[in-house]
Amino acid sequence: MTEWSGRGPWARLFASAVVPDEGSALAERARGLVGDVEELEVVSGRITALLDDCRVAVTSAPVSPRIWTAVTRFTRGNRPLEAGIAGREQSVHLEHLLTVDWEAPLVPRRAAIGRCCTCDADGACEHVAAVAFAFAVEIDRDPGVLLRWRG
Repeated sequence: MTEWSGRGPWARLFASAVVPDEGSALAERARGLVGDVEELEVVSGRITALLDDCRVAVTSAPVSPRIWTAVTRFTRGNRPLEAGIAGREQSVHLEHLLTVDWEAPLVPRRAAIGRCCTCDADGACEHVAAVAFAFAVEIDRDPGVLLRWRG
């Protein structure tokens, strides 16, 4: 993966979940647009951005507060998990715990992620891919941003 796709495990997992074929021509074009992504906003269940006059949204149902509360309690005293739940590190242990034990993956499966762009109702365009790559870079900068998206 290039620096435009994210380097850490959460960032790579997110990019590959949103962009089906990162080796495609569409993905290569998208990497060239990452620097042009504007107004990247993240709230629970929704990432939005503006790119080339197109409004992009990447959505998924948030992890339930009940699960977050239980996982937060469970992680106390376990440094790798605590760092992940606090958003300080991209913890593969936290991703595994949420996926296997709680059936609530930190990065949802591809089918559970909505993609929408004003240029393409299906969200299968380079704008969506560029926003996904830009968000992956943001995850590397601040892992807590993925936690914010997941609720």
